[in-house]
Amino acid sequence: MDDFAKIAGVPVMTANLEVGHGGTISQPNGGLVAAASVAWLDWQLNGDTQAAKWFTGPDCRLCTDPRWKVQRKGF
Repeated sequence: MDDFAKIAGVPVMTANLEVGHGGTISQPNGGLVAAASVAWLDWQLNGDTQAAKWFTGPDCRLCTDPRWKVQRKGF
């Protein structure tokens, strides 16, 4: 979180799902962490506007899901 606080000038986001060190990898298809990771890559690498909705806007998918603790700045 120290890095998050120090980053300026570019969009930055943290998304924490309190499931422990192993994440959700043992769940089918890698679980929620894998889904969010793939959405990030689809947005960043492929310009997928549907995937961007996981992270952008006041009603972003991660922002409105109570299982995730999200902090954003610069978006």
